Amino acid sequence: MRNILTILYSCMAFMVVDAMMAQGNIHSPGEGGVFTPERYALLKSDRGELGGLGNNPNMMNLYSDMRIKFAKMGEEVRLTLDDIYGSIYLDDQFRLGTLYDNGVAYKKLHMRYDAYNDEFEIKETGTSESVHALIKHSAISCSLEGDTFIYYEYGDNKNMTKEGYLIVLYSGMAYKLYQRNMKVFKEGKQAKTSHGTSFPHRFIEETEFFVSKNGEMPKFLYPKKSEVLSFLGKDKEKTLKKFIKDKKINLMRRKDLIDLFSFSDQLE
Repeated sequence: MRNILTILYSCMAFMVVDAMMAQGNIHSPGEGGVFTPERYALLKSDRGELGGLGNNPNMMNLYSDMRIKFAKMGEEVRLTLDDIYGSIYLDDQFRLGTLYDNGVAYKKLHMRYDAYNDEFEIKETGTSESVHALIKHSAISCSLEGDTFIYYEYGDNKNMTKEGYLIVLYSGMAYKLYQRNMKVFKEGKQAKTSHGTSFPHRFIEETEFFVSKNGEMPKFLYPKKSEVLSFLGKDKEKTLKKFIKDKKINLMRRKDLIDLFSFSDQLE
């Protein structure tokens, strides 16, 4: 009996997803970010809307992921994004951006960054109803609202090699500094007493920094003075400490980090 109920629940869940798809809330499953020369050629042509841009299976994964999270919390709900405070996007609106092929601009599209799934959603025009997922490949980068996003290998905070979108903050002779923006799901909390504070289920934004020296793979950078000075080298520590003090550098601010690495580059 338990197995039958499980099967029925699974079927109902997919029916809910299908209904959402019909209403345009999520996109059809498919190749998504899989890179092929044929799809790349379509993307660069004027026929991108015919299939070269891919579609967005990650939104299917998002709903599945959220259902699993709620099930583990003992909540039997049919979840929609309206039930969660915040957004999976850095900016909900599609903005006009530029795609680059190995650093050379070749196409302008309307796009937005899904920071939960680490994916760009793109449209041919601002009024288009057809939304696709940008192919994930190191040859393809994006420029959006003044930031350049590259798809790159990096070492995370556990020294594991990952792939994902990094924002280029600074590119100097010796150092390259990057930022990664993420949206993370945080479980809600119900106040236990009338004097307590309740929190809704929500997406919150988190930021990480990465640094590369002499062309090496970017590695996670703890924005703490001791960690940063250790990375930049003992021979420059005294000079850099004075710079940090004189300029009142806050290592949690990207502008200040850029200033510090730019200054350190001059000392190489």
